[in-house]
Parts: sequence; structure tokens; C-alpha cells
Amino acid sequence: MLALPLSIAAALAIDHIKHRTLIAAVAIVLAVVIARRVWGSFAVVAPTFLLPDLPTRYDVAGRLQIAILTVILARIYWDTVGRPKLSDLALGAATAFTVFQIVLALVHGTSSETAIWPCLLAFAGVMFGTSLTTSAVARAAVGYASIPLALLAVAEMLGVHNPWPALVHSTALIAESAEAGNLRGQSTFGQPLIAGACLATLAAIMLQSRTRHAAILAAVMAGGAVATVSRSAIIGVAAGMAVSLVVGPERPRKLLQFAAVAALALILITQITRLRESFTTRTTNPIYTNQEVRDYALTSIKDEWDSDPARLLLGQGNHAVTETLEAVGGVNGYYIFDNEYVTAIDDLGALPLLLIGALIVAAVARTTPQARSFGLPAMATVVVIMFFTDGLAWLSISFLAWIAFGLASSQGATDADSTEMSPQRTIRPRLRPRAQAGYPMRLPGA
Repeated sequence: MLALPLSIAAALAIDHIKHRTLIAAVAIVLAVVIARRVWGSFAVVAPTFLLPDLPTRYDVAGRLQIAILTVILARIYWDTVGRPKLSDLALGAATAFTVFQIVLALVHGTSSETAIWPCLLAFAGVMFGTSLTTSAVARAAVGYASIPLALLAVAEMLGVHNPWPALVHSTALIAESAEAGNLRGQSTFGQPLIAGACLATLAAIMLQSRTRHAAILAAVMAGGAVATVSRSAIIGVAAGMAVSLVVGPERPRKLLQFAAVAALALILITQITRLRESFTTRTTNPIYTNQEVRDYALTSIKDEWDSDPARLLLGQGNHAVTETLEAVGGVNGYYIFDNEYVTAIDDLGALPLLLIGALIVAAVARTTPQARSFGLPAMATVVVIMFFTDGLAWLSISFLAWIAFGLASSQGATDADSTEMSPQRTIRPRLRPRAQAGYPMRLPGA
């Protein structure tokens, strides 16, 4: 797999080392070359999966650079798979999100860079998600390339040292994750909660990928999500599986797949001592069962509505939540709501969110049943997980959320359509320009 040398080169390029510009250029060229192959889909997700965007290490400019690279790779890959038709409504949702982000940043004087990088990922996600519907090879490549990430999270729970955080200098959360009885796998994502969210979403995508080893890939991703000891990830996987039963065919086979995934998760929890101890700690220790910050997030909506309705309706731009929590000295040590919906209402505003939400629903409703079955389980997984984290503030979750939407809203024929609905395709020979113009073709030897 070329993902590892690509990721190492890109990671080293971010650090202040000698010849970092040359290394970065080589990594980008390599990513572009890989993205020009149908099997090179994993190159598009590599930057967001392998370069943790912890605020303690990577500033806003770094996130913007990763987002720019991601949207370029997504555009290249879209060309590679034949430029499948993008949903006008899906593009409308991404455009509306972009307009509101930038306008609010300008009006309230917040960081324009912070407003721009989520917008780039929105367009990249729609493009790339739509591209994945065209080929089972494209979806399988993402799954196969993500296997090491899932296995790394499991290996951490077995006591294997994870060298990745130190390599890319994202060690801020290692101490917290390595507390006795609270070890959590973080893989290459830099934070266990984010790793769990991404691996859970990948599990839902793989489960619906209609590839040869879909069930195995989904099980491996789900096992990695379990190793992060993220309760929201486990709930998200369950939600994705439930939705797939509703929107997809072959329910008996899916029930067997779900049983296999559940059995694997149970085996991991019962057989890996560190994993079992961590689950016990996080489900019984009051420090971790305390939901004060999330409870405060919900009650703050009512309080803000009573004091300043316009703030909730129209939004205050990025960092509005941080300012709100700083005003009260934080909640249980947190300066985030850990709830994307409350955060988005404060930042973007309820009215813009309703418009964006309506466009998302309309885009999914107007697509084909095959496309919906591809993307809705992953969307359900993300929707649930974002109730427990500020998902759009992280490169990897934000990109995966829009990828799931791109899968669910695809307007072009999916590879399932071409095999199930058009088994007898007519192949027309490509004529030379003279024949197309009506001129007689010169036969060999004539």
C-alpha cells in the first residue's frame, strides 16, 4: 500500500525539518498520481485521516492547507471516474453552508480561514462521495487502506505502542488516554472520540459498499471503533445498521452480518483486558458518566432564546460557543458543547441550518433508491455521533459527513444500477473522426 509512505511524507512535511518543502512536494505529487487511478480513492482521504488537526499542534492555516489539498484530490478523482453527475441540491446545500459561513465571519469579524476550510471539505465530500458510487473498486480501496488504522486502534488496547502521534507531534491527548484503567485507542486520528467516529462511519460505508469483502471490512472498522472505547461510536454503528435494514435489500443476509459484527465487538471487549477495564471505567466512573457539559448545551438553547432570540436565529459566526462558555468560566473544564447541533445553532444560526437541512433532505429524497442505500446508513451514523461531539470542527469527521451525504444524494447511475438494471448494455464501437463525419474510411492496404 502506498498510503503509508504518502502519510509519512506528508506528516514530516508539516514539521519543521530540513527540506520539508521538497518532502511536501513529493507527497503531493504522489497523492495526485495515485488519485488518477480508480483504485487510488484512498489517496483522497489520506490527508484528513493521517494528519490529526489538534489545536495544540496544527493551527488554522494548517487545517486550511489540508482542506485545499483534499478538495484538489477529490476533484482529480472525480475526473478519474468519469465525472459522475453531481446533485444540484447537494451542491446547493454545500453552497448555502459556504455562503453562511463566510458572511457570518465577515459580519462578526471572526477568522475567515476558520470559516473557509469546512466549506472546502463540504464540496470535496460531495464530489468524492458521488465518485464512490461509480465503482465497487473505489469503495473497497478506501476500506482496505483503512484496515491498518482500525487494527492500530485494537493493537493499542493490546499494549502495542502507537508511534504515529509522536511522529506527527500530536501527543497532547496521549496522557489523558493512557490513564490507568482508561486506555483508549486513537489510531492516527489524534483523539479517541474522533477515531471512534471515523471508524464507525467507515464501518457503515463498508457495510453498504457491495464489495466482495464488505462484511469483513465493516467488521474490522467496527472493531477499531470499539477499541476507541467511544460510546457514541458504538451507538452510531448500531444506528447505521438499523437504517441499512430499512433502506437496503437482502435483510436476512444483513442480519447475519450484524450478528457477526456484534459478536466480534463482544469478543474484543471480553477478551482484551485493557479494553474491558476501560469500558468498565467509562460506564461506571462518575468522572466519565458526567454529562454536565452536554446537559448545559441543551439548556443553554432555551436561556439564549429567552435573552437574545436573534442570536440563535441568525448565528454569531465561528467561536460563538467558545465565547459563550468563556463568559461562564467553562463547564466542568470544557469550552465546547460536545454537541454539533447546539454549536451549529450558535455559530450558523437556526434559520441557515433549517435551509441547509431542507436542501440535504431534498437531495436525498430525489436520488435513486440505490444511492440512498449506499449513503443513508453512514449518514445515520454521523447524525447520531454528532450529538456527542462537535464533529464539523474536525477535518476527518467533517469530510466523512459530507462523503456520506455525497453517497446518499448521487444523481448518476451507481455501479449497482449498471449491473442490476442494465445487464445487457449495448456497446457501440468508437468511430474515427472521418467515419463520424460521414466520410468513407480508408481500409488497410487500399
